[in-house]
Amino acid sequence: MNPEIAVLLQRAAGRRILLEGLLDSIPAAYWERQAPGDTWPAIDHLRHLATVDDLVLPIVQQAAGGRGSVWLGGRKPTDLGQKREAAMNRVAGMSITGLRSRVRSSREAVAVVVGRLPTSSLDCVVRAAASDDGWSAPPEWPLRAYLAGWAEHDTIHGEAIRRAITSPPDLAAVALVRRRL
Repeated sequence: MNPEIAVLLQRAAGRRILLEGLLDSIPAAYWERQAPGDTWPAIDHLRHLATVDDLVLPIVQQAAGGRGSVWLGGRKPTDLGQKREAAMNRVAGMSITGLRSRVRSSREAVAVVVGRLPTSSLDCVVRAAASDDGWSAPPEWPLRAYLAGWAEHDTIHGEAIRRAITSPPDLAAVALVRRRL
């Protein structure tokens, strides 16, 4: 295995161990908590983590197949957002245990393919459609940079979950719910 790929996989595995430790400590009643300024409660961050690798896997598979460039989510600016939303909707009713199992299995699927990547695949260009104005070039990264971000991705959402569960409940919302009951 290429040493660069080995480091990426080790970083991703290390971040995943930290995330798993955090998830082990969260009481069931805290999953609906949301940090001020965040658009998602803790449970939605977990849903995202359970589905995000479903978007990464095709990119890595295409790069492994020798493609010189790949599109993240699709060529239209709305494609990626729609795929993310659809993926989260598919797991919306899943239990915490089910989500955690999916977090593990989807990451393992990506790690297997990443571990088999030929070194030349790291130069594959990953593009994301960001605008349909005809003038803007799509943002792009070499696959090695994209995978470096993938390896750190758990940290971003782990911190968001940590902020959410340490934020006290919104007392106005609690009062409103009590009034309705």
